[in-house]
Amino acid sequence: MQKKHLMTSAAAILIALFLISGCGPKADPAMVSKVNSFFAAQSGKTYKGAKNFTPVPLAVGQFVTHGNTENNGKRSVTRTAIVGKERGGWILENYSVNEYSESCSQMLIKGMENIYNPGGIDNIDILWVKIKDENNQIQTIDGPALAMAKSFYKKALQSFDLSGISETAAGGDITVPAGTFTNTFRADAQVKIMGMTFSSQSWIHAKVPVNSMVKSITDNGKMTSVLLDFGYSGATPCF
Repeated sequence: MQKKHLMTSAAAILIALFLISGCGPKADPAMVSKVNSFFAAQSGKTYKGAKNFTPVPLAVGQFVTHGNTENNGKRSVTRTAIVGKERGGWILENYSVNEYSESCSQMLIKGMENIYNPGGIDNIDILWVKIKDENNQIQTIDGPALAMAKSFYKKALQSFDLSGISETAAGGDITVPAGTFTNTFRADAQVKIMGMTFSSQSWIHAKVPVNSMVKSITDNGKMTSVLLDFGYSGATPCF
């Protein structure tokens, strides 16, 4: 049993994005089609794991795309990407789409490469947050406004923090749309988001960048997230 990975409770950021993203009374056919197109991609590749886990070093252009399915059948997609560097920090972008709407936000995070060290999330600082609204206008949150909301935004980054992990063990081979990943590690975690506590089981793999997550199941199957696609370069910003 090992505790060597700091980007394991990846379900945390997916849950946060899902809760934050808007949902209306009627599904938008264009959004449904977009979600389905993400899920349709299938890869037959196999990625071999190693006995000792070492995460992929951060680099601009990396991305992971996850498909999320609720136990009632509703589906959504989230993409987490590193889209730039600024003032010595990394610009982390989160894009999400469900059957009602899509959203995109960015954070400038300083010290993100140190999140693997003891202290985890306490090693980082969020310098600004940018949110793209439905009218394609960009709202920037910084200064005093960010200081008041920073703890909330840090919670959305718990997918990169070891502190919520109770157990890490061999996870076996996992097949998802992005491929088959051998010798995964499984991590059990609990996270608190918006006053609610979520438990999750996540399977991680050293070949997956950004958050390393291959699959995650939250709260006894209430939501399952699987890796649809990933890359070490090529991620383009939403704005």
